Amino acid sequence: MARLFTSARRFRWRETFYYVHNVRRHGNAIISLISFLMGLTMAFQAAVQLRQFGANIFVADMLSLAFTRERWALYSPAV
Repeated sequence: MARLFTSARRFRWRETFYYVHNVRRHGNAIISLISFLMGLTMAFQAAVQLRQFGANIFVADMLSLAFTRERWALYSPAV
């Protein structure tokens, strides 16, 4: 790491930016899949718990709020 700062001319910036861009572009598919599966799991777990109280109608509301909060933790490293 210290060599990067001492000899910055020899560092291959173009290849680094190429791979960072590639990982970001291809990472969206896996993040979307993980987000979908996480939302599905949370919906099933919430439906079972809310059914006990007769509040099945609130599954979508609770899931959208919880999913929005949790999704940023997945997207921020990718960006």
